[in-house]
Amino acid sequence: MEPLKSVTWSWNYGKVISELTYRSGNTEVRVNKKPPPTKASHDITHFICGFHEGMEWDYESTPNHYAEYNAVYLEHLLHYFCFYRNKGFDAPVNIVSKNIFDYMKWFSREHYYIHKNHPKKQDYLENQSEFLSKLNMSLVQNHFKSYYDVWINEEMMGSDDFNISIEMNDTVDFQFKPLYNYLKEMKTSLQSLAS
Repeated sequence: MEPLKSVTWSWNYGKVISELTYRSGNTEVRVNKKPPPTKASHDITHFICGFHEGMEWDYESTPNHYAEYNAVYLEHLLHYFCFYRNKGFDAPVNIVSKNIFDYMKWFSREHYYIHKNHPKKQDYLENQSEFLSKLNMSLVQNHFKSYYDVWINEEMMGSDDFNISIEMNDTVDFQFKPLYNYLKEMKTSLQSLAS
């Protein structure tokens, strides 16, 4: 799966246009005329995963189990951070990590049946370990503003009835210490739940 170099993405009341440039220089335009079954911010987590080295991200790949797993995992990490930060609180790491751990266990075992349906046949603990080992916290920080801009529109509008465009590229350098610290604490807590 080829890593991303840049993304120009627009959400126009559920119609999605994604202009993708890969590190190789190849380009692709994807158009979805109907709203996807997921939130708009879910697309952004796919792309953040796509900027990682060796992390499956492409929702159009077959099978797409790990692309969805990785995007959903990152989506939950970022959603909880944004939710609590917007309320003026630090996320309760122990509670949030347990919620995410349990949800991703369900997602892996009972929703996507990754341990049965994917050729790797990995169980949920192996899936989590692989995701966390590939998660680049600095890279997530770099693209956090793109995620947040979409997330806050979803929260404010309460639906997919909004219009937004974002640009992401591999040269962005955005540092946000509270997010970095949260991700570090979450990673430690999630790993401890697996032992």
